[in-house]
Parts: sequence; C-alpha cells; structure tokens
Amino acid sequence: MTISSRLSSATIDQSIVASPCAIYAISDVRLEGLGPEHAEIMFEGLSDPAAYRYIREDPPVSVEALRAHYIRQIEEAPVGEGEAWINWIVRRASDGAPLGYAQATVGEGEALLGYHVFPQYWRRGVGKAALTLALARSFEDPAIHCARVAICTRNIASLELARSVGFVFDRHVEHADFFKGEWSDEYELVFPRPVSTASRLEGMDTDN
Repeated sequence: MTISSRLSSATIDQSIVASPCAIYAISDVRLEGLGPEHAEIMFEGLSDPAAYRYIREDPPVSVEALRAHYIRQIEEAPVGEGEAWINWIVRRASDGAPLGYAQATVGEGEALLGYHVFPQYWRRGVGKAALTLALARSFEDPAIHCARVAICTRNIASLELARSVGFVFDRHVEHADFFKGEWSDEYELVFPRPVSTASRLEGMDTDN
C-alpha cells in the first residue's frame, strides 16, 4: 500500500515506524512489527482466496515467495523521502496466533490505513480492533491530522467496519483500480484526529 505523491521528510515522526519489539494491544488482539521471520506462520492464513475478492493482490504461491515479499517491503521502503511504510502482524494476544496484518502509509499529515484479517476470524471483532490500534499508533505522530481508508465500493463488510470505528465518507473514486478483469471503484473514508486517542480506545467495544 503506497501513496503516490512524494512527501516532505519534515512531516514524518520516525518513532511511529514499527519494529519487532513494538507491540500494541486491545482486547485479545495485538499488533507487532511484521517481518520476513513471520512468513511461515502467515502463509496458511493468507492462502485463503476468499479474502482477495475485492483487492488487487492474490494469495502467496509459497512461503519463500511471501518471505521475499516481506524482504522487499523493508528494502524498498522510502528512507528520508517524507513517507513511511508501516506493517504489523495482527496476533491473538492470549496465545500469539496470527490473525492477519495491518498497514499504514504515513506522510503529508495523513495516514492511509489498511488491514487483512484471515477469513476464519471474520466477524469476531479482529478487524475492528486492528484498525483501532493502527489508528492509535498513527496518531502518536502529532503531525498526523487524519487517517484515511480506501475500500472497494462492493466490499460492504469492510465499509461497515470502517464506519463502526468512526470513519466517515469523504469521496467516491471511480475506476480507482483495474484488477481481475474489471474496474474497481473505491470509497475513501476519513477519521479526523481525535482530542484523545486513548479515550476512544478505552471506550470502544470490539466484540462486533
């Protein structure tokens, strides 16, 4: 996930860039930095084709290919260009089981967020918790004034999830992307910086 424009390096607080030792948790869901060492445990969950209906990506073809993808994410990440790519593994806090991943592309005062929950964990509050944690982490940078998600207009479940977290409609982008033989329109939703991210986390119900 990237933002096409190049951004001023002065806008980035580098402390928000995730590392394997950075862990954030809510309810029984936690985020920690995603790296090549996670390829083997992520492969099975990412191999379910049900999760790829509304996105450009396809399931990984092998553990080795997934590991190489994670290595490229690190090697190709912009350095000193005013843009930060952050990738987290989403885990169950109680036993560390992988549940999916979350992402943030940060720059120009905004954080573009994304998440992928393994289908066997859909409708258990995992995506809602992961998106809330990614929001909270992004807003730790005082320069970030809003977060944004871009969701295929056909993906009703993800749209409802984003709205349940507090995202509001911003714009409709026609022909935002072309993949799997058809055009995909997107809705962009935004989440303005709250007065207190901590208070939103404390009061949030992630069971839905």
